[in-house]
Amino acid sequence: IDPTGPRWVAARMPETVEQRNAIMFDAVQNGRDVQHHPRLYVDYASQTAEALERALPISRLRSLNPQGGAEIDALIARTGRAESALRYLPLRGPASDGAVVVGHPDGSILEVSSLQPW
Repeated sequence: IDPTGPRWVAARMPETVEQRNAIMFDAVQNGRDVQHHPRLYVDYASQTAEALERALPISRLRSLNPQGGAEIDALIARTGRAESALRYLPLRGPASDGAVVVGHPDGSILEVSSLQPW
């Protein structure tokens, strides 16, 4: 692990209905969603199976970014993997959203892109 690079985490939803409702109301009323609650963070490596269940095919990223074909092709080439061996997870950011490209079936994080994930 590179101590100067980012530390990848996942946010786990609280287990109780009351805690989940509190997060939901905080998101609606104050704009503070799950990512604003560091107590919910867990190491990404412990969540790769769950992440892969939610990961979307690159073909969906292509359909959401019709003008980004060349950018997507370059992204795939940089990973050194076939498109079929890649998925992406939507990433919500404070300034803009993006896509986290992960390997399939290992769930490894390969690249973060500014392509529209929704």
